[in-house]
Amino acid sequence: MEQLSSLIQHALCYADRGMTYMVSRRLAELHPDMEVLECYDTFDIDGFLRYGNGDARLIGRLFAEEQVDWDAEARTLDRRFRVCWIEVEWSGARYQVLRLPYGMCGEVHFVVGSAVPDFVQTVLAYTGRRSPVTHVYSGWWSESEAMDRAIQQSNWADLVLPDGVMRTLEMHTSGFFESRDEFDALAVPWKRGILFTGPPGNGKSHLIRAILNRLSVPRLIVKSFGDDADDVQEVFDKVRELSPCVLVLEDLDSLIKKELLSVVLNSLDGTEPLNGVLVLATTNHPEKLDPAIRNRPSRFDRVIEFGPPSLELREDLLIKLMARGPEEMRLTSAERYALAQSTDGFSYAYLKELAISSALVWARDKVPGSMFGIAQELVTELRAQLKEASLAS
Repeated sequence: MEQLSSLIQHALCYADRGMTYMVSRRLAELHPDMEVLECYDTFDIDGFLRYGNGDARLIGRLFAEEQVDWDAEARTLDRRFRVCWIEVEWSGARYQVLRLPYGMCGEVHFVVGSAVPDFVQTVLAYTGRRSPVTHVYSGWWSESEAMDRAIQQSNWADLVLPDGVMRTLEMHTSGFFESRDEFDALAVPWKRGILFTGPPGNGKSHLIRAILNRLSVPRLIVKSFGDDADDVQEVFDKVRELSPCVLVLEDLDSLIKKELLSVVLNSLDGTEPLNGVLVLATTNHPEKLDPAIRNRPSRFDRVIEFGPPSLELREDLLIKLMARGPEEMRLTSAERYALAQSTDGFSYAYLKELAISSALVWARDKVPGSMFGIAQELVTELRAQLKEASLAS
């Protein structure tokens, strides 16, 4: 272990190319009867051990540097070991993997063992066939398994939107990635942008996750554009590297600092246009957006407003939300329509809370036919809460 710790300490003192040469040479000296191979960012050994192959087993791990990010969307910690030594058993043989930082935010893996090419090829094959990866930028790029799981749980079939909006989204999301030849034939940049506006709680974030779940391309989510133009450049370098891809900019009105606005706008549609990029953005306060963002179609070609759902949409949403559970808990069609009428002004989030709370209250006593009365009482409580929240804002 002392030799390993010393090797890591020395490696972190070198520049990238000097580091890889020194580490490869030193590992070859320490393991003269083994093969040593270098692999870069696409070598997902962590995902392979968790999900990739039942024959792979973690034997041991020595941590030297752990990176922890808070994933606000999934409300959990994303843990990532930037510097570590891993010992793995696979197909009856043992392999050792040393992970070290490389470049601004990349990684390099040194794999040591016998028949290393077979092991590396298997891990890379897993990486190539797994579902699209979500990359999150918060001053540096990292992969978010928590966000991957949240996206996988968001289904297009669960959406309740007006038919015209659904058709527009179909055309400009999945249809966009199927239409490269048409864009090329018309000699226009293969790029689209959609801006979703409206008060919080009306499903903008859920909609974006459902769209991402349908698309088999990399997902890039920007939580912050950082502090200077170099950070913005780093974001769009990654976007161009991974295109075709989806770029997500949530809470756009607070995401971009004023001093970086022109840099971001030029990166979206400047002299080096994006190609194969679908930009999805949200804002709860469209009036706060700079006109250069809001009023220029080359940046956002479609602006879709989300407000409280109509009576018809509320009834459709209640059908989906309250379809689960035993038969004696279900509402009749007349009760469901009456409940939809009584929830005028409720957002998607309030309707979801109504369905969940009603089910929890009903489950305590499980009295057949009592669900409608329970829901009506909760409508009164939630409407008071909605009024209080409106006065506070």
